[in-house]
Amino acid sequence: MALMDLLVTRVLDEIRPMLTPEGGGVDLLSCQDGVVRVSYLKGHNDECVECVMPAEDFRLYLTDLLTERVTGVVAVEVVEAAA
Repeated sequence: MALMDLLVTRVLDEIRPMLTPEGGGVDLLSCQDGVVRVSYLKGHNDECVECVMPAEDFRLYLTDLLTERVTGVVAVEVVEAAA
């Protein structure tokens, strides 16, 4: 596993707890030429339907987080996973 992959995985591991209570999740698909591709499962449950983060908001959040914390990340692509 390349260093960037490892560092991105660590950041994703930190944010997973905020996604899983609502049934969501995120998985690293690839890191290539500074572009991180992730699979995003938008969570939801009966108590917190309005808490679901749209994929574009999640991409912006993740882009800010990863470009700040992982040297070399220039962009993030989010692929919505089927539930």
